[in-house]
Amino acid sequence: SSLLFILVTLLCLCANGDHYLYYRLGNDATLPCDDEPSSETTCSVFSWLHERNEASPAKVKVRKGKVNQNSPGADRLSLSRNCSLIINNITAEDAGRYTCRIRETTEFDTLVHPSILTSEYFDLDDSELHTIT
Repeated sequence: SSLLFILVTLLCLCANGDHYLYYRLGNDATLPCDDEPSSETTCSVFSWLHERNEASPAKVKVRKGKVNQNSPGADRLSLSRNCSLIINNITAEDAGRYTCRIRETTEFDTLVHPSILTSEYFDLDDSELHTIT
């Protein structure tokens, strides 16, 4: 009952086109980018930025298709064939806002907001968790 209310409330927050994703602590997460590469484009034109909260500066996680090895958690990051960001063994520190940017311009940014469910009281099956858009 209260969980249903929370999910309905979260559904209302998604109207602006951002992606709000929900994952269990320790699961693998795939953050989508709306602009997938065409056959002549590769992930080398894609970058991923992460902001932990509104007060923190954006940190580069992926630049021009390459994981920034100096960023925290770099060993858990990779790109899929369609340039989505994959985070293995997601942690609470991975929450926040991610920006998928193409060709270093903000015109086609995709914003993704993963939230990490850490409570044992959530009893949803994994297929129900990943996305509410």
